[in-house]
Amino acid sequence: LPYHFNFMGENQDNYVNASLIRFKDREFIAAQAPVLTFNKYNEVKFDTVSDFLYLLETGANTIVTLTMPHEKEHIKCPEWWLEKRRQLKEQCWFEAVKSETIFEHSSGQGLIKRTFYFTNHGVKREITQLHFINWLDHDVPHLDVLEELIKVVVQHNPSGPL
Repeated sequence: LPYHFNFMGENQDNYVNASLIRFKDREFIAAQAPVLTFNKYNEVKFDTVSDFLYLLETGANTIVTLTMPHEKEHIKCPEWWLEKRRQLKEQCWFEAVKSETIFEHSSGQGLIKRTFYFTNHGVKREITQLHFINWLDHDVPHLDVLEELIKVVVQHNPSGPL
C-alpha cells in the first residue's frame, strides 16, 4: 500500500493502489491493476476502473500494462480497454480509438498498442496503452519482447509522467 506522502487520488473514496515514484528527472506511477468484482447475481459489487483511469488527470500519457486479463480460471485484471466509452466523473470521459499489434514473438508474447482519448472539462488528450501480452505469473518474459517493450515505452513517452 502507498504511504500518505505519495498517495494517488483526491481522497480515500477514489482509492487506487498506486504510488508516485520520482526517479532522476522522471515521474512514474506504479499501480495495481484495477479491480472489478461481482456478487452471486453477476451484478457489479466493486469497481475501481474509473478511479484507476482518473489517474490520467496527473498528466500521464502512457499506460504500460503487464497483467494478463485472465490466467487459468482467475481474473487478473478487468479488460477496461474493451469499453468504447466510460464516464469517469462529471465532464470527464475516457474513450477507445484504436488497437494494433506492434510486436509478436513466436513464444506467443507480444506488445499491443491501444489509443484512447481522455477528456476532462473539454480538454482532450491522447493516451497510449502499451500492453505486454502473455507474460505469465511466475514466469520470465522473452528477452526480445521485453527489449521491444522498453524501446517502445521510451519512444512514446520520452519525458512526461508514465
